[in-house]
Amino acid sequence: MDDFINILRHHEGEEGNRINGSMKNICMHEGSLISSETTGSMVVELKDGDINIWATGSSLPCLSTYKPMWFVESNVFLKKKIQIKQ
Repeated sequence: MDDFINILRHHEGEEGNRINGSMKNICMHEGSLISSETTGSMVVELKDGDINIWATGSSLPCLSTYKPMWFVESNVFLKKKIQIKQ
C-alpha cells in the first residue's frame, strides 16, 4: 500500500521539483508555466474480499494525508415522499 501512495507522491528527480511543476510528475503543483495541478489521489485495496479506499480528499498528494474511506449500506440519500392529506 505504501508503495502505491509513494508513487502518487512522486516528483521527477532526486531533489523533487515541487516549485516549478512538471508534466513528468505524478504529483503536480500549480504555479508554473504548466497550469495543471493534481486534484486528488486515491488508492483502492482489495484484501480478503474487503475493499479499503484511501484518499486525500485534497490536492497535493505529496503533502496530504491519505484517509480511509468505505462504502456502507445506507439509505441516507433516499428521500421519502411526504403525502399531504387534503
